[in-house]
Amino acid sequence: MRVSESTARPNAFEIRGLVELYTTTLKSRGYGPVVVHAYVRAVEHYIAWASPEAEHVETGEASIRRFIRRASQSV
Repeated sequence: MRVSESTARPNAFEIRGLVELYTTTLKSRGYGPVVVHAYVRAVEHYIAWASPEAEHVETGEASIRRFIRRASQSV
């Protein structure tokens, strides 16, 4: 799906297909099944936290730091 420049967000990624692309990339780089599973679960957790009911997820250093900080506080 193409996004017009007026509505484009620089760090917004379309969620549909993102996890599959990430999984394919990890496998093509030689990561084993256990590592791929762990990394994919982490990405799915981040997406659920960052954008629970949207078609896009915005990401950047600040949001990733908030996610890690909150995740480490809940352990």
